[in-house]
Amino acid sequence: KDPTVTITENKCDETYECVTNTPPDDIMCLSKNSILHSFLEGTYIRTGAIGPNLGSVEYVREEPLYDANGGEIRPYLWYWGEFSTDDGSDYAWWIITPQNLSYANSTNGNGVYYWGFVYCSLDNPSQCTAPWNFYWGVTGASHADTSFDISSGACSPQNSTSVSPDDYGTEYEYVCVDID
Repeated sequence: KDPTVTITENKCDETYECVTNTPPDDIMCLSKNSILHSFLEGTYIRTGAIGPNLGSVEYVREEPLYDANGGEIRPYLWYWGEFSTDDGSDYAWWIITPQNLSYANSTNGNGVYYWGFVYCSLDNPSQCTAPWNFYWGVTGASHADTSFDISSGACSPQNSTSVSPDDYGTEYEYVCVDID
């Protein structure tokens, strides 16, 4: 039993504010990750790709990430509900994934893995209020991050921390942690 939840037959209090299903933003800022996935923070731009069943949109991170060999990785954000039942309710999740919507279309949503997801079926992921969940391979589970935020518009410069491996000097090859 959860004492914070009440269900009545009456209309909600006038102070209650419903979440509106607004059209998708063109640019969004993903920020404030507190679990280990801060590499996914940054400005995401709408690509123009459209989901095959529900017409949802896709976003890509403006600045690419790089793997250990210097290879480019592009994080994408799109609605996985495109590949569930007719109404999208089986997988009513927005996901952040290294696979784009074209790949998911070619596999009918199979073989897609994600870094993070939020339970939300709204057209605009910046309006989703549930906490984001991020996968952590060490535990083989997803963990909720209540501080993670998606907001409309580009991120401020302090949110842009992506640097290609070539920009790191030799002083970054080691990290020393000294505990007294």
